[in-house]
Amino acid sequence: MKDRKELRVKKEIELWEEELGLGPEERIHFRENTRNRYLIFLEQVPRDSSLRILDVGAGNGRLSFFLKKWSGGKVYAVDVEVSDRRLFERGGIELKKCNVEKERLPFRDETFDYVICSEVLEHLLYSPFHMLWEIHRVLKNEGILLLSTPNAVRLMVRLKILFGKLMSDYRSFYSIPLHHRHNREWTMDEVRHLLEDCGFVVEKAFLVNTSSPKTGSFLKRFLSKSLLAVSSLSPSWRELIFVRARKGTESRCEEGS
Repeated sequence: MKDRKELRVKKEIELWEEELGLGPEERIHFRENTRNRYLIFLEQVPRDSSLRILDVGAGNGRLSFFLKKWSGGKVYAVDVEVSDRRLFERGGIELKKCNVEKERLPFRDETFDYVICSEVLEHLLYSPFHMLWEIHRVLKNEGILLLSTPNAVRLMVRLKILFGKLMSDYRSFYSIPLHHRHNREWTMDEVRHLLEDCGFVVEKAFLVNTSSPKTGSFLKRFLSKSLLAVSSLSPSWRELIFVRARKGTESRCEEGS
């Protein structure tokens, strides 16, 4: 059953990709680094026009657009920076500007069936408690949070440390805008504890490789595929953390913590 749904979602993503209007380089990046992550999110969301879904940290709007296409429900989006609204408008997605680290989400309590938080946690500058408390607030009882974030101890990071290399070039790190760079990455145990502290019940959590190198020199593709193959041997070596968590009734963190 899961395999059939995965195949159906994958085929539809490939069709909707044409509507994004990507340039040649953007299309390559999307196919090699993003599409598989979107696939996992859509697999977790049913097709139900009555759903209300919030995409936190929606960025360029591509995941919001696909969530709308797939579910048929009402999709809302928030982000700290809103530079291009065209894709949101084309998809009928209500977009609001919100700094999720400091401001309240501009929605009433218990509004959403699903909240998506894809690749946001690692960009936060301060404590993630406020954002997660707000997500908990706007979710309906038994509502679902779907979250992804890079694995701080993935194989590539371990190899860099082993050989005494920089995890990232400090010059490029400080030239990247504050909310665009990775300010703090997380391990699976940390993400679990963080969500539980904020009143969520983790239903499913797994690590997975989502990159799919298809371009570049033969040597680059060989090395990338070799690393992916080796990292598949141990879950803790894989690239990304995915969590499905249900809104619980108890929270050990307080708003403003």
